[in-house]
Amino acid sequence: MEKTTAEFPKCETLRLKRMRLGLSQSQLTCSMSEKGINSFSSNYISRFECGSQKPWKKARIALSQYFECSESELFPELLKSR
Repeated sequence: MEKTTAEFPKCETLRLKRMRLGLSQSQLTCSMSEKGINSFSSNYISRFECGSQKPWKKARIALSQYFECSESELFPELLKSR
C-alpha cells in the first residue's frame, strides 16, 4: 500500500503548540469543549497536522482562540502556500 502525500501544508505549528501543552489530539478537543470553544473530532486535528485536510475557517478560529494567538501565528504554513 502506497503512502499518500500531504495535499495541503502540514500544520506543524499547531502540532508543536499542542505537544508543548502535553496534550494528545483527543485531549485537545476535549479541553476545547470544556472551555466552551467550538470543537470537532480529534480526527480532524490529525488531518490538519499531517496535511491531508486544510483547516476550515471556523476550525482555525476555534484553535486560535484556544491557543490564544492569531490565525497567522498558529497556521503560518498555510500563509506560505498561497
